[in-house]
Amino acid sequence: MVIKKKLNIIILGASGSIGYSISNKFYKNGHNIFLFIKNKKKISLLKKKFKPAVGQVVKFEVLDISNILNFKKKL
Repeated sequence: MVIKKKLNIIILGASGSIGYSISNKFYKNGHNIFLFIKNKKKISLLKKKFKPAVGQVVKFEVLDISNILNFKKKL
């Protein structure tokens, strides 16, 4: 599926296998991606893989959605 309009995509759990696969697909299609990851160490690994192209936004944030108090603070 090819989407011509640039989208802003938010992905929770982006470092897991499903989240990574989805993130990678949107990244390769040039969309802006906002990735929420539980583990800080994985952010540095993903930053190497997801380098934004010209006009593309790629942002990372640490977020543990299993902890509701932490989740509410980020909102």
